[in-house]
Amino acid sequence: MDATGRRLWPPAPTSRTACPQRILSSILGGTRLHLGVRPNEKGLYRLGQLSLRMASNLEFLSGTLTPRVGFEVTREPPSVTLNMGGKDLLAGLEQDMVLTVSSGSQRIEEGACLKLHASRGLLLQVQSSEESLCHEILVPLLQTEPFTTLSMQLRVMAELPPKRDSSVIEHKVMVQCPWLVEDRIIPLHFKPPFMSTCRLHTAQVRKFVQVVVAGLTTQMVELREPELSVMSDLDLPLMSLNPQHGQKQIAGNNMNVSFMWEVDVDAVQDTPPIKTEFSVKYSPINNVTTLSSEQLFTTYKCNFDVQDYKTLFVVRSRVEPMKGSELCRSGTMCHLQLKVTRVNSGPHNSLMYEVLADQTMWAVCGRTAGVISLETVDKQNITLDVMPLIGRLSASPGNPSLQVHTRRPQVSRTRVEP
Repeated sequence: MDATGRRLWPPAPTSRTACPQRILSSILGGTRLHLGVRPNEKGLYRLGQLSLRMASNLEFLSGTLTPRVGFEVTREPPSVTLNMGGKDLLAGLEQDMVLTVSSGSQRIEEGACLKLHASRGLLLQVQSSEESLCHEILVPLLQTEPFTTLSMQLRVMAELPPKRDSSVIEHKVMVQCPWLVEDRIIPLHFKPPFMSTCRLHTAQVRKFVQVVVAGLTTQMVELREPELSVMSDLDLPLMSLNPQHGQKQIAGNNMNVSFMWEVDVDAVQDTPPIKTEFSVKYSPINNVTTLSSEQLFTTYKCNFDVQDYKTLFVVRSRVEPMKGSELCRSGTMCHLQLKVTRVNSGPHNSLMYEVLADQTMWAVCGRTAGVISLETVDKQNITLDVMPLIGRLSASPGNPSLQVHTRRPQVSRTRVEP
């Protein structure tokens, strides 16, 4: 109690908070007091009693405030983020990213720097800097007040490795901050703009290598100067079947580009695996309407192994009418001739065959599968009986076909259309 009988709360205050900002305003005959304070320590603050000093010997003291008012002060550390602005990160292309620094409850002094170290295969650059892309950069920071945000533009470039699937490419950026003891790791995920696959095609004894570049994203790229070279010691000629001039070759989402080379397999005696390297130059399309790309092209490379590239057997099949007839007629027996010729020696001396036919269009008489042995001879002829059930079957998809494979089906399987 004071001399006037007013109760003081708390009786012996242990701490006081000074409010340097004071605004008095008269509202409807009453007085509204606006207080402002900047605490130096975090914690829980409660307002229990107000003391207003007008002079050294004049002080107005309020009663206990009800309900009790309080607030909590916390410390928010600065944060660093890297974002793409809602777009996907693509490997093999230079892209813009935004480095955002939030000061939190601290003040960032001028001269402070962030050190960014990228993982292997990832290059960084500050756009305002004249330095080239590199694995490690220093980002100077301006003086920043508490609870403000500072943004800087960066350029990133992730190396595009040989891609045979659409899996993402993972990278990391380690950020060294002056206000943190440990480095912060920011993961980045890059999508490949395209992938490449290789297939070996056969036309009797001729062999063709096809490389397909399949687009995976909406970002279209222009492809130029495809090359396929043999990396081993084999002297194996490759003849390009790709046009040198013509329309632009564009790969994008659901847009594929195929390249073809003929392999002269007669130039080698044995069949060791052929190690090849496919390379093509690409550049992103900036204008979708005119399909104009940048003048700077980047080289993409991918290695492929070509195996079992020599034809061992040539299989021919043909449907012929019975003797005395010129045409195959509905309801009349015909011959399905199967001719197998060995053209190169190999580990397999026998073949299995199976007749595949639409039962509503053809009737297969006799056996529908069998084994052809070529251990002592290089040619074998097999005649099977089939009957067309309906007319006008010329070049019909339902015509009988032969599926031929070695005694181990997982090794080789070929479907022959008559």
